[in-house]
Amino acid sequence: MFGSQARKKNYFPFLVAYPVFFYFLIFLIIPILYLLFLSLSKTDQFSDVSVINGFANYKSLFNDKLFWIAFRQTFILAIIRIIFIVPLSLLIAMGINKIRNLKLRTFYTLAYFSPIITSTTAVALVWMWIYDPSLGFANYLLSLFKISQQAFLLNTSIALYSIAVVSIWKDVGWYMVIFFAGLQGIPDNLIEAAEIDGASNWSIFWKVILPLLAPTFLLNMVVVTINSLREFTSIFVMTRASISGEPGGPANSTLTLSVYMYKNAFLYNKYGIAAAIAIILLVIIGVFTLIQFRALKINWEY
Repeated sequence: MFGSQARKKNYFPFLVAYPVFFYFLIFLIIPILYLLFLSLSKTDQFSDVSVINGFANYKSLFNDKLFWIAFRQTFILAIIRIIFIVPLSLLIAMGINKIRNLKLRTFYTLAYFSPIITSTTAVALVWMWIYDPSLGFANYLLSLFKISQQAFLLNTSIALYSIAVVSIWKDVGWYMVIFFAGLQGIPDNLIEAAEIDGASNWSIFWKVILPLLAPTFLLNMVVVTINSLREFTSIFVMTRASISGEPGGPANSTLTLSVYMYKNAFLYNKYGIAAAIAIILLVIIGVFTLIQFRALKINWEY
């Protein structure tokens, strides 16, 4: 009797885990395996897969000039986003954390977070108006400083950076909220003790706040890196109005791996090539995530 009850109890964790297992199997593992299969096939339509052609798609990509342009610009965009989003979100979170008035704190938190809950397409369309060469608010501001008008999204030299500004503005609130939650978890008595000992604000930040924020900092670094490497919607919406009419313009100056993957799949019907780009992007994200976990390994205990 007791043995049968013990066996039933032992099965319970597996029963609880089954839904999660099937979720990952159906929506993660199987799609990745099928994507890998497509990347090793010569595929022109989803319903018409030819024989396996090995690594021909990967060889084609490595000999493709546009692939390396997209590769370089993906990293440029990612580096810009990481450099600005992480410090800015931390700075804003610390500023809001200093506010003692609960209503005022809530107002600023919602103000910075509101772009996150707004559709990326809607945000991109608004910024397209802001960047408009003749009627845009950005050029109006430039005119106040006697600076000539700029075609932000049509100039190959600044188009990628203009889109980076939009993505930073939209996403910084998300990482700010995560940092704010981390700051709320730091005991006030530790900071008060440092102040009593005569520590400066700079010393308190580097020797108290930042070490205690290490897990939060690691989380934000990993998430912002992943999201930066796969940035797509803002580029897609804001660059379709270029001279070519294709996303990634003008003259491929905003072409990234995610955009190039889309173009190969849905404009050129090269699904095998698109799948190969997706696998490469997946490997890049995995490698950088592993590097960050190793480089930012948490050694503090409190």
